[in-house]
Amino acid sequence: MKDILKLISKGKELEANQIIKLLEDEMIRNYFITNYSCFKSDRNFHIYIDYINVNMKKNISMDHKMELIDLAINIDYYSVKFYDYIIDDLLKRKSYLLKLSILDFMNEFYYKEKVNVNYLNLNKLLSKRTSNNLVKFQTNINLFLAGDLNLKYFKKVSKTLNKEKTEPFYFYRYLNTINYYSQFLDFSNVIDIEEIISNSKFLSEVSKKDLKEIIDMGKKNTN
Repeated sequence: MKDILKLISKGKELEANQIIKLLEDEMIRNYFITNYSCFKSDRNFHIYIDYINVNMKKNISMDHKMELIDLAINIDYYSVKFYDYIIDDLLKRKSYLLKLSILDFMNEFYYKEKVNVNYLNLNKLLSKRTSNNLVKFQTNINLFLAGDLNLKYFKKVSKTLNKEKTEPFYFYRYLNTINYYSQFLDFSNVIDIEEIISNSKFLSEVSKKDLKEIIDMGKKNTN
């Protein structure tokens, strides 16, 4: 197994039997799904699809369900059945981490009709019901961007980012969502995030550097 993990760290493609072994190992599966960089090039798409379809029929843990969602995003896989399978949990009493994973899936496949038609309404409902600040923040980002740069949600997002002690993951969530929506929006029309990050006394220099790289990537993708 160590040899397989070493291949992942080097960005190498894995064979079908190695992938199956990793997916079946609950101790390593999350590391594989999070760190493997060759999902779209290793010609094992059918293995990933089969794994998702088989496991969505089982009574699996919340962590395992989140792994299925992350895997679907990584391989760019959408089906109405899978969407129906995960969307029911969005407004239920579930972990905020699962809700964030579902929101990520919705953002990734925003262009799909069934996702798009309910997108604004589901985000509004979740924003009202959730008590988790990070989930509320993500819904505000979504409602700001998907709602034609709605000023009401712009103010909410901006207020959070401008707080003196805003944690780094709020910035990461904002920038990752912005980079997705940059396909549809002018990157210059959004909050001047660079100045906020630069002036922050709470963010570490390492976080500032990482966030700057995400910003540069987003700008590059729009050129």
